[in-house]
Amino acid sequence: MPLTTAWNVATWRLPMARTQKEPTAEFNPGYGCFIMLAAIIIFGGIISWSAYTLFEQNRLLDTITVDQAVTWPEIPASDTTALNARLSDFGKAAMENREATLDLTIEEINTLIAIAPDTGYGSYAKLVRVKRADPASKTLIADVSLPIKRLKFWEPPRYLNGEAGYTIDIIKGEGPDAKLTSLTVPGKTVPDGVVDNMQIWPWVAPYRKIDSLAPTLRAIQHIEVTTTGLQLRSIAPAPSK
Repeated sequence: MPLTTAWNVATWRLPMARTQKEPTAEFNPGYGCFIMLAAIIIFGGIISWSAYTLFEQNRLLDTITVDQAVTWPEIPASDTTALNARLSDFGKAAMENREATLDLTIEEINTLIAIAPDTGYGSYAKLVRVKRADPASKTLIADVSLPIKRLKFWEPPRYLNGEAGYTIDIIKGEGPDAKLTSLTVPGKTVPDGVVDNMQIWPWVAPYRKIDSLAPTLRAIQHIEVTTTGLQLRSIAPAPSK
């Protein structure tokens, strides 16, 4: 058979049959309305719950706050030259990865709080006054007068006046951290959840954004609550066996 009349098997194909889906049930336009109604109910419920939670938290905070802040005696003016020199020496050693230790008393901690630069949150000296240390729980105990915004944010803040415990620890790669872990208000019961919500308050984090402080803070490898205050180390001690 001549080649010109032979079938070219490589290019010859049978036509493919098209599959057509047939609806198994009649379309009901009410289905779309039902889905939309369900979405409205779900999202409406979420919004309603969020609003309820916001109003409920505001109500609970009203039970433990007052209109006036507490003021404490001014920290006596003192010569901070020696303290600044110790801080400088420790910071330099920490940056150079040399072993160094810095012990701070309660009085010195309050002095540092008073002279610390403003990070945009105001002076902590008006919010916190450390009064003792509790090594067993790794906390510093302080009197606090914390401004809490009202639901009507344009109104003056209310104040949570009481005693707070701050757990002191190290965040790897970031340095020291202080987290509010306990709270008491004289004559009042602190509602459940208030302390948990206040743990997101960034006490030390703003100072990590200051160029002159951030490298030194990151270089601190160990911090310990002592009977007299705090001990900072540039190199963490070996774990005990």
